[in-house]
Amino acid sequence: MITNADIDIFLLTCERTNYLNDAIKSLLLQTCGVDRIFIVDNSHSDNVENLVLSIDDKRLVYYRTSSLGRHGNYKKILELCTREYLAIFHDDDIIHPKYIESFLNYKNKFASTDVKIYGCAQKSIDSATTVENIEFLPINNQFFVTENCSLFLSLLYADFFDCVTPSLIYKREIFLKSNNIELYKTYGKLSDSAKLMSVASDIDGGEIVVLLSQSYFYRKYCNQDSQVKGGLSIEQFNNFVRSLLKFTKNFKYCDYFQVISILMSFYQYVFTETKFEVWLRNFMKEYRQKGVAMCIWEIMLKRHDSKKDYFKYILLKYQYKIYILLHKYIERLILKAYTRSF
Repeated sequence: MITNADIDIFLLTCERTNYLNDAIKSLLLQTCGVDRIFIVDNSHSDNVENLVLSIDDKRLVYYRTSSLGRHGNYKKILELCTREYLAIFHDDDIIHPKYIESFLNYKNKFASTDVKIYGCAQKSIDSATTVENIEFLPINNQFFVTENCSLFLSLLYADFFDCVTPSLIYKREIFLKSNNIELYKTYGKLSDSAKLMSVASDIDGGEIVVLLSQSYFYRKYCNQDSQVKGGLSIEQFNNFVRSLLKFTKNFKYCDYFQVISILMSFYQYVFTETKFEVWLRNFMKEYRQKGVAMCIWEIMLKRHDSKKDYFKYILLKYQYKIYILLHKYIERLILKAYTRSF
């Protein structure tokens, strides 16, 4: 039987005290009980340390990693994780009080299964949301379950379920197989997603499980890392897109959805319009779904008013809508085939 003593919990932070208190509270409120939470801090100031000390809870174990360099938090995780599973959360998000309990319940209910990755659906929150004013809905114990990592990633990046990498609980043995520092060099600020791709490829017959209840509250605000332009080169973005398409190549029906979701997700905060247009046009020279991709480009920039060929734009726009309807139909079929409940 697995218990909370079998999970190492990490909360990663760097110079962000305004939201950290809520993240800590949400972990301390876990209904399964937590015996230890590692606060791993890459700050250069004492602000985070002072906040953690002010909470005065012996379950909080604080480490400063700024002396270890840019990847100090990751290096410290490798040093500290010793239990069968590890959960890595971010300092600006909020976790449902029953999230870790849901993992324990699932693992104990299906004790014969080898769960390698466990995640959940997320809900976006704004900068004003706190533990006190958030609405935690009951968890419905309905799960998406697969042993096929390519299917999982195809659906993840086609927005089948809105799951974010900071919500994931990993089995330690597969988490240690990939090198985050090398991943960052190759994929830049997309290294979290690349890490998931790398880990998922090594599941060796184990299960990937996604709780379909919204149990991770992902904060979006103007200075959030993923909302700030920069931190990603064209080459790194290109590496990520090509790796993902190669990884999911066995699922042809997801091809255009992958392109849609990737471009729409990352365009907003990564590139200037000119840089992105150059990359897109080069990429589409060798990609079959040119019509779909260019339709996305039109919609993203909302440039149809200035287009001479307005009729062509309308056709592409409706082609895009038809694909989305097809996507919804595929979702229902997959949900029926891969859902497990108790």
